Amino acid sequence: MKTNNDIIIDNNEYEFEKNFVMKDEYDFSNGVRGKHYKPIKKTVTMRLDSILVEYYKDLASSQGIGYQTLINATLNKVMQEQLKNAQ
Repeated sequence: MKTNNDIIIDNNEYEFEKNFVMKDEYDFSNGVRGKHYKPIKKTVTMRLDSILVEYYKDLASSQGIGYQTLINATLNKVMQEQLKNAQ
């Protein structure tokens, strides 16, 4: 294995990439936009009413997801609706 700027490169992969030739065209007709996109999360501290936290914890538990994930989804939905209405 080689190292290049602290990145470990497998010789077999490196040889493949070195000899790889791009096609003139690729067919993306069956592609799915955003399939591998994962939004970047940012850690923040928020002070929420205890009744809100308990509500989302209970609701999230019944749905088998994390309460912070549920709060994020709710805020995201509200934001998307506001952006849609602003247009």
